[in-house]
Amino acid sequence: MGDLNGLGMFQLEKIYTSWTPERILRHLFYWGAWTLFYSSVNSTYSHTMGKWILAELAILTIKIPFTYAVIYYLVPRFLVRKQYLQFFAISLVFAVIAGNLLHYCYDLVIYPQIFEMENKWGKKLYFLIMDLIYVASLPTIFKLLQRQMQQEKLTSQIAE
Repeated sequence: MGDLNGLGMFQLEKIYTSWTPERILRHLFYWGAWTLFYSSVNSTYSHTMGKWILAELAILTIKIPFTYAVIYYLVPRFLVRKQYLQFFAISLVFAVIAGNLLHYCYDLVIYPQIFEMENKWGKKLYFLIMDLIYVASLPTIFKLLQRQMQQEKLTSQIAE
């Protein structure tokens, strides 16, 4: 198996200071993989893969801004500074707002426009909030790992 560290796109410790084409590609790859994975999983239960891809793309218009608000705003301002209560409280407020937007997206776009049916299951706000937290958790873990690796590198450079 080849060494993935030789490929800049797969270096976890790489820290970006601007939105380079490589960084944008990395993000597009991540969200594309996310969309394909969850569309394929959901299509095994109901509807076609194509409809689930459209549905997931509609949902991502809410999930991506929520995720980036968490990893680029809340994590550095509160979580990294060990202001855990503020981090969780503001994250919950963001999640409730985004959860309500998801609810409307399901009711106004996904079920009537994509699945061509009435939303007979009804998405509970609690489950939508849990979904948002789940979506943001993996990128948050990546960001925290990157930060830790960067700090360890700086510490080792200072020690030398």
